[in-house]
This record gives sequence, structure tokens and C-alpha cells, in this order.
Amino acid sequence: MSKFDPQAYLNAFKDIRLAYEDLGKKGKYDQNKGAYRKALNRGLGDEANWVKRLSDSTGRRGTDVSDYTAGEFAKMHYDLWGSKPKENRLGQQAYKDAYGIQSGEANNPGGSKDNKKDATVDTETFQSLLNKLEGSKKRQQRQKSVEGRRDTYAQGLASMMRNF
Repeated sequence: MSKFDPQAYLNAFKDIRLAYEDLGKKGKYDQNKGAYRKALNRGLGDEANWVKRLSDSTGRRGTDVSDYTAGEFAKMHYDLWGSKPKENRLGQQAYKDAYGIQSGEANNPGGSKDNKKDATVDTETFQSLLNKLEGSKKRQQRQKSVEGRRDTYAQGLASMMRNF
């Protein structure tokens, strides 16, 4: 299982990011407006409940969700709901992908930094593709030359016709 990273958590789960963006604005939160309501067609409830949860989670007393960081909000959410077996947000592929990008393991499918290997190249396949590309370029050049001669002949014929 991946370890918790607040930024990866926010990147992976749009609903958590939208909730913090709506609740984190200064002033009273209106649960009938905002990006969270638009995206998920439900409100976030009373902001005072969120502030209490954040206060309990961080040990700091705040009066508004904007008094807390997005990372603190993500950690509080994960502790209350995301870590439950039913939800298990860290086990979801979206989180694993976001965490892999955060930690630099995105290009390592095994997930371990010790398993990095150089890419192997099939030289026969590469040479075959390179030959096809070169052949294609030669055909294009030949076609361009043929069309150029055709244009030259047409111009010469047009010039002759004008003289009559």
C-alpha cells in the first residue's frame, strides 16, 4: 500500500480538492453554490463542522477552513473517511498514479526505486523501421520531382499556346 501524501491525495481525488477550494474561501460557505455542488450535485454541509474536525485533527483552533492548509484538510479527510476499509482511497489506482508522479516512481511500474532498468532496444526492429522511413522519404522526394517536371511542362505548353 502507498503511504499518505497530502498533495497526491488532493491531485488524485477531485472531490477533496473541490471541497477544500469551496470551503477554504474566506467568509461563510454557501452549500448551494460552488464547484463542489456543480460537480457532484450535493453540498458539503455546515462549515462549522468542518472547522471543528480540522481543529480536532490539527490541535489548532481556527474559525474558518481558510485558517488551515490544503494538506491539513487532506490529512483530516483521509483520517476520518479515506482510510476506512470501505473507502480505502490509498488503495485506489488514481491515488497510486498520483503518488507515483509525486515521488518520482511514475515511470517505474514495479513501484520500487531499486528495480530501475535501462530500456532494451530490439535493433532489428529499429533498423527495419528506419529503413521504411528512409524509403518513404525517397519516394516522397521522387514524387515531388515528378510533379515539378509536370509543372514545368505545363508552363512551357501554356507559353507556347499564348504565342499562337
